[in-house]
Amino acid sequence: MSIYALIDIQTNIVVNTIVLEDGTGWQPPDGLLLVKCVEVCGIGWEYKDGEFIQPDY
Repeated sequence: MSIYALIDIQTNIVVNTIVLEDGTGWQPPDGLLLVKCVEVCGIGWEYKDGEFIQPDY
């Protein structure tokens, strides 16, 4: 099992994180991108150039 981020493809912002069993083939709803969180990521973080960026608030 791994943690994945659901990213809004228009804003590149993480809108949710979920736990999935690797290799299940689950696909996110339209408008969202599924990316494995290799290190740390969370809701509100930006996804840019293959990296998660923590917000400054």
